[in-house]
Amino acid sequence: MNEPEPTPEARADEIFAIDAQETIWTLARQLVAGQRTAHKINEAARKLRESNVTNPSARHLLSEMEQTSRDWYHGALPNLIAAMQVAIEAHDTFGPGHTRVDDPIDAALWNNKFFAWREQLGGPGTEGGGGE
Repeated sequence: MNEPEPTPEARADEIFAIDAQETIWTLARQLVAGQRTAHKINEAARKLRESNVTNPSARHLLSEMEQTSRDWYHGALPNLIAAMQVAIEAHDTFGPGHTRVDDPIDAALWNNKFFAWREQLGGPGTEGGGGE
């Protein structure tokens, strides 16, 4: 009996593809922009806290700003660094340029590296990370 062909989504896990250098540059730009935004939010929140606001709307805004800061440091930042680490490893392993790993087992290992690094960095879905 013939087995059905895997769906494109299922096959995506069987391939690992990356242009490590381009990925690093893209992630570096995201890192700088995100940190710049986080700094602005933190500064605004600090000024709001120092003003000892009692207005419920202002207190709610402060709470949202603080949550956004936590989301950056415990969610987005570990994700960016984990992705950078995978790109660095791919570059160190395969060299510059586009890399494609078609072997399903090797591809699964490479695709899992992001989640392993994110966990080590306290990212979403890890105890103490941002995914509680």
